[in-house]
Amino acid sequence: MRLYDITWSIRAGMPVWPGDPEVEIETALSVEAGDGVRVSRLTLGTHTGTHVDAPAHIGQAGTVDDIPLERLVGPVTVVHWPHRRRIRADDLARLGLSDVCVRLLVRSDCPDSTAVGALPTDYATLTEEAGRDLLGRGLALLGTDAPSVDPFESDADRIHRLLLSRGVVIVEGLALSEVPSGNYTLCCLPLRLGGLDGAPARVILMAP
Repeated sequence: MRLYDITWSIRAGMPVWPGDPEVEIETALSVEAGDGVRVSRLTLGTHTGTHVDAPAHIGQAGTVDDIPLERLVGPVTVVHWPHRRRIRADDLARLGLSDVCVRLLVRSDCPDSTAVGALPTDYATLTEEAGRDLLGRGLALLGTDAPSVDPFESDADRIHRLLLSRGVVIVEGLALSEVPSGNYTLCCLPLRLGGLDGAPARVILMAP
């Protein structure tokens, strides 16, 4: 079995979505200071790096600790979309998706923001029509290597609202550059933050 870790490392000063809390890491206790152990203090937003969105993110009922594990673990399909234009409904057939698609990860070749030093703003997203098509196929989880499932310049959050209102788990900021298209087993475990709108997650893929 081959394992792919598709999680970006969280680092101090890493790019975050405009308006989100910056990542700050400081030493709270240190061996050098005579404390006997090293302990760090971490400050960050719930949507930092590789993270999961819950319905509470758009003001609806359902927090990150409410998400059933069955949605976060199981078979998943990875597709490669190396274009900057939005994915339309008729593009889904060209990507080879089956009539049933419960979990889908989209690799759009979006760069690692920590490597380029800035949050990517030009990346591929779904159209609403494509989102509805996927809902009709039974979609329960959608992941992307982009920082958002909505365009950067959009203030409507239409795809977030379309999917989260139907209970679909959204996973953003995945590290998919080394992952070939195909079928895998997904294990996506967000921090169990009680009553919150989202959480950073450790996400891995298992290839047979």
